[in-house]
Amino acid sequence: MAETILTTNTPPSATIVHINIKQECPVQFVTVYNDRAELTRLLRYHFDNEGTYDLVLQGLSPCIDLTSFRVSGGTGKACTILEVSYQKRYEDPSTSLSDTTPLDQLQTQLDIVQADIDEHAQELDRLKKQRTWLDGRASKLMNQEGPLSTSDLETMEQFLNFYHKMFSKIDKETTQEQRQLKELNSRCDALTVKINEHGSQAMINRRIEQREVTITIHVASSKTDVALEVSYLISNCSWSASYDIRVDSGEGRQPKTQLTYYGIIINKSQENWSDTQFSLSTATPSLGGSAPKLATLKVNNRQYHGVPQRFMSSAAQSDIFDLPLGIDSGIKIEYKPVKKTSDTQGIISKTHLKTVRHETHITNTKTHEVAVYIYDQLPLSSDEKIKVNLIQPDLRRKDNNPHNTITLKDTNNLEWKCILPSRGECRLLFEYSVEWPYDKQVEFQEEL
Repeated sequence: MAETILTTNTPPSATIVHINIKQECPVQFVTVYNDRAELTRLLRYHFDNEGTYDLVLQGLSPCIDLTSFRVSGGTGKACTILEVSYQKRYEDPSTSLSDTTPLDQLQTQLDIVQADIDEHAQELDRLKKQRTWLDGRASKLMNQEGPLSTSDLETMEQFLNFYHKMFSKIDKETTQEQRQLKELNSRCDALTVKINEHGSQAMINRRIEQREVTITIHVASSKTDVALEVSYLISNCSWSASYDIRVDSGEGRQPKTQLTYYGIIINKSQENWSDTQFSLSTATPSLGGSAPKLATLKVNNRQYHGVPQRFMSSAAQSDIFDLPLGIDSGIKIEYKPVKKTSDTQGIISKTHLKTVRHETHITNTKTHEVAVYIYDQLPLSSDEKIKVNLIQPDLRRKDNNPHNTITLKDTNNLEWKCILPSRGECRLLFEYSVEWPYDKQVEFQEEL
């Protein structure tokens, strides 16, 4: 009879090597995005013997996205990457006697105070019963029927003296007990708060989260040096652009503009990025393909940002965009008081007539020519019964002066373009009227 023996090749158990990523894996390169960063670290290790090893990376920041871990550089005959996995462990911290003593002392003090509170509460209860008994005896004596003899009067007088003496004593002791009980309750509340604080901290420290990444590799030969590149995404990092724009407009020369560009990097990831190379990227990395949930769009009051602007919208290369630099003290603008007149017209069909007149003076105090754009609002009627008439300027008149042009924009706002020579000035007149039915009221609203 032949005997058959089945054998199974059991892979040898891997040797575990613990590596602190912050101390033993220096940062080689950092790519900072708008809302996160990608770090590349270099892991070097010398293996004396061949075999399978589990490289356990510890000391990871809680801001790391463990699903973004990537390991490269181990291809070839010397080292092969078999698996990369991550896990979270929760362990109980070792507590010494010095850590538990304060909590025990507070609990002992609370027990003593609680015992004193119970004792004083019982004393108050006894005083209350004494008061009740005295009141009962007094009621019984007062409700006694029949004529009172001399001995009864003497007995009543003795009882009243006793009643007064005992009630004075009971009131005094009751006040004292209540005061002590109030102090004890305050101490009890304070101790309870301290115990809760210690208890909350103990709950926090009871289970510590340990984030680990395990890299399983196979080393084919002994005395081998392995270098692996470990990259991952980390949150709480960002960068923003900052611009320093300065205009030099000295006497006798053309204005010169100097633009300095900064990249401000913010790192709140609990990782140190010293002595490394940086790259700023405008890309937006994504770790999921699912579309985001569409939120409810709510309309709120728009916040107005005055001149100069602190934020700039994105602009494509070779595109033209406005760049406000703030108030130019070399251009003097005088806005005359607005003149308003109201009148009623018509005999049978009456209407309201309101006339508004503006006047603006602009002076160029610079030593060179400047182009100034002025904008003002001409009301736009939303009802056929409301009539808006532009009185000045007259857009129908053709003006051949290229240094002073007037345009009515699509937004129903007037645009003046004035080219002013050095020490030059111009006066802009703006007048319009609004007419509406007599029995109606109108309101002016700004819509963007």
